[in-house]
Amino acid sequence: MTNRYEYGGVAWVDFESPSPSDIRTVVDEFDIDPVLANELTTPSVRSKAERVGDYIYVILHFPTLRHDAGATEIDFLIGKEHIVTAHYRSSDAMHEFRRNVETRTMLERTNTDSTGGLVFFSMMRDLYHALADELDVLSSILQDIETNVFKGKEREMVFEISDTNRKILHYSASLRHHKAVLESFGTHAVMLFGPEYRHYVDVMLGEYAKVSSTLEHMREYLAEIRATNDSLLTTKQNEIVKVLTIMAFNTVPLTLVASIFGMNSDNMPIIGHKYDFWFILFLMAGTALSMYLFFRHKRWI
Repeated sequence: MTNRYEYGGVAWVDFESPSPSDIRTVVDEFDIDPVLANELTTPSVRSKAERVGDYIYVILHFPTLRHDAGATEIDFLIGKEHIVTAHYRSSDAMHEFRRNVETRTMLERTNTDSTGGLVFFSMMRDLYHALADELDVLSSILQDIETNVFKGKEREMVFEISDTNRKILHYSASLRHHKAVLESFGTHAVMLFGPEYRHYVDVMLGEYAKVSSTLEHMREYLAEIRATNDSLLTTKQNEIVKVLTIMAFNTVPLTLVASIFGMNSDNMPIIGHKYDFWFILFLMAGTALSMYLFFRHKRWI
């Protein structure tokens, strides 16, 4: 799918899962290096920023909470009067940006002084804002997990904690190269768009730093929740083991008493007495009471 826009004198062409024939149209129109054209049609696992002629080619990967879909790769080909973007699956953030461009409410500058660099800056700002919104959702999930941990649902939260940790790791892995790529882009962009563009690079790096800082805080927060949940689980398990041990320790002497008086032997004391059953029963009850008082004295129960 191909979408084309004209904004502030800048031509923006956005491709979703582009084919070679789709790319060929902009190659001829914008005089793009054929090597770059080939890269636009093929997904890449490596993020980068490099300058080729009058264009800066940037590849970045953006995570999403829909972990099974994987990270979304977006390729940017940025020139002074043109910008080409390509992605290989639908991006909600890019869709929102297209809608804002269509209603002409995104950029403050709508005159012919705009450049591809300014459009790229606006895209990146929106993409990082979209990531921040998703992290807000993840933060709410963390708060729900914390609440359930202290409601006695430690066992149920083991899976939730692991799943949330996976999402945070997925985010971190997808964003780990962004800072280096943006710094490299900034070096090329200042030469292409002028020294005043440094301000926009700094803003993009600032937006990335906000997302990165939030991720780090959430990672630490989740680690504390996990430690607390594990501690509560261990405490509960220890209590269960203690109760079972006390029950077993109480049962052993009672079993011993019952076994002794159940022996088939002559001259067994008490046995044969009119109240022998009750004597044995009281002996067993006294033994159990003595063990209970002993445990209480030791503060084991």
